Amino acid sequence: MAALESTTISGVLTVPAGSATSPSITFDDDTDTGIYFPGADEIAFTCNGSLQVRITPEGYVRIPNIPVFSASSTTGPFTGTGSYPTGIFTSGNYWDTISYNNGNNMNTATGRWTATVNGYYLVSNHTQLSNGDNPVGINLRIYKNGGGAAGGLEAYNNVSGGPSVKAQCIFYLEVNDYLEFQAADYRFVNPAIQHKRFMITYLG
Repeated sequence: MAALESTTISGVLTVPAGSATSPSITFDDDTDTGIYFPGADEIAFTCNGSLQVRITPEGYVRIPNIPVFSASSTTGPFTGTGSYPTGIFTSGNYWDTISYNNGNNMNTATGRWTATVNGYYLVSNHTQLSNGDNPVGINLRIYKNGGGAAGGLEAYNNVSGGPSVKAQCIFYLEVNDYLEFQAADYRFVNPAIQHKRFMITYLG
């Protein structure tokens, strides 16, 4: 590896294409962090041997590790006709289709999404019932760091006897802050097929 110190270059400096694990422009004491060239007319930045940002010939900036979560379901709600369940939505009781879990921030078994990047996030939960559901009430909550008594924040919405409800909010999260989709008094006279959508999008 050539080291340039106080050197003036006239003309063109040509370097190999490199790779994410071995970038062609790097540092003496951190050789898996730097700049490389993944394809024709493209440039990429790597940290710790992993691609972080890629700029395409069209001028698009690709950030492969940006946190995104999206899940949906057409299954019934928590079990029990006429019950009043309260709890955290997980893959076991609420969503059956995960479209994106980029960054693997969502633990689908526990329903806890943990931030790995500081920033603002748009978070939403939408439930649309079918005509035969005959709802008594729908209560949706999005909790940050446990919400309520735990000193966190929450987005909340409730509807009584209606077919649709949506809870949505922009949260500022720091690394290791977490979000949960929750139900409180999620009530149905006749639990039936319905549509539900959960989304978490990093805004910057």
